[in-house]
Amino acid sequence: MERAQIIDNLEKAIIKSFPKKTSNLQLKVITKRVNELLDKRVSSDTVRKRLNKLQKNQYIIKKTRSIYALNPVFDFDIEDGEPLPGDMKPIEVSLEQHQTHTEDLKAAIENWISNFPNPPHLGSSYSHSLTSIEKCEEHKLFSDLKNHLFISGFNVCDNWKRYKSDIKDLGRVCELLKSANRWRNDCLLQK
Repeated sequence: MERAQIIDNLEKAIIKSFPKKTSNLQLKVITKRVNELLDKRVSSDTVRKRLNKLQKNQYIIKKTRSIYALNPVFDFDIEDGEPLPGDMKPIEVSLEQHQTHTEDLKAAIENWISNFPNPPHLGSSYSHSLTSIEKCEEHKLFSDLKNHLFISGFNVCDNWKRYKSDIKDLGRVCELLKSANRWRNDCLLQK
């Protein structure tokens, strides 16, 4: 199964409008569900145009003139970025539960900050950066931060994912350079 990361809110809403991976939906049903998820009016023409784009990417299969289905070969990743307005339904909690949750979130952020990994360099250990990443994410509410840390146009959790990926890439390059340097030094010693 292939992973497909969907970032655009309209495309997320279209994908989420299918209750099951095997559902076949009419354009008017998709449009209605998209409007509910986005909590705003989106025309069926706009939805149809985006369905056509998703069809070109092979994420959507057009069954008939107005019937669509998700392509079953894809596993859609739609959790990144800001939540859709229709997903953000308030949950009834007591003031005490809210305060406890807020304190737990603060602790998760403090843990993240105190273990924030520095980029590896030739004089450092790549495994230290990986251990720091693991320590950042070990707090029980770390995965919940994505529901709280977003500012319009800037998503902290998306940037964290990119930073982690960059650190891992840089660490691999540093390890290759260290290995090449050791090999070079061994060659010079043998002369």
